[in-house]
Amino acid sequence: MFTQEEIWLNYVLGNELDVAGTLIFEGLEHIASLKIISNADEVFSILYYLSQGFERLVKIASLIADENPRSKMKEIKGHKTNRKFEEDLSKNISIGKEHKELLNLVSDFYEKRYNHIDYGAKSSDTRIDYPNGDFSMYPNMLREYVERFCTKHIELKSDGLKEHMRCNMGVKRFLHLVIKELAKKIYEYIHDNSLRKNLYTYELCSDSKAFYVFLGKDDNLLRNKVAIYELLLYAMKGKGFEDSTVTDGMEPLELDMQNIKEIVGSINSKTCIYDVLDAIDAQIEDMAHEQRKNRLLIHSYILED
Repeated sequence: MFTQEEIWLNYVLGNELDVAGTLIFEGLEHIASLKIISNADEVFSILYYLSQGFERLVKIASLIADENPRSKMKEIKGHKTNRKFEEDLSKNISIGKEHKELLNLVSDFYEKRYNHIDYGAKSSDTRIDYPNGDFSMYPNMLREYVERFCTKHIELKSDGLKEHMRCNMGVKRFLHLVIKELAKKIYEYIHDNSLRKNLYTYELCSDSKAFYVFLGKDDNLLRNKVAIYELLLYAMKGKGFEDSTVTDGMEPLELDMQNIKEIVGSINSKTCIYDVLDAIDAQIEDMAHEQRKNRLLIHSYILED
């Protein structure tokens, strides 16, 4: 029989781990669809999901590793921010400067967003002061991070009034890689400490969003368009595309069609589609060099914004 503490550590924190992974997944998906790092609403969504996800993940890691989790929980409740627990965690896992700065970025957002709920206006009992400054705080936070760590992929685009930073595939790949590396490092720490204490907190459903964040391939969230393309090509078998430069000379892959409803339905799924990508990758690996080269060239064309 489990004690109450073991039930809490195994199941309650296990559920929280799923929630943390799901929130990070949503942040990654928003990055995948982001075009320009200047829209406050889109960048707010990215930072909101990431800050919520990593806030939970860091606290789970702190609780699982501590020999007295009840006492640690009281300590966590006594702190308004995650800073202390992030510093403690950084001493126990090996992460780079870009990962530490990412944690700082999402923590800054987590703390500051409540201070900006009044849209930058500072109120007192007698009056409200409306600042004349820049209202693009959230895009600027992300832009400054990209400028520091991803300079080779920076691409600016002018709208006639100001230059905007494009969130091109290079920037997206960089952000996805850093976010997933950090999430995986913290998850591994949770996994190892769970095993040390004979707990099952680390267990994940294989078809969950959390699984794809902590254990999935690093670029699958960016390559869902490839899966959609291959599924449509398979379904159409080239009909109506005889003159298309995109499918010229392309034959559909031999996807397993025993479960046709599930496969076609995966176009609208946020997780099943990555299983299709695994099947696509396996077949492309078996292709002859020239055939594989042509296929990957088409995939790179699809992924361009």
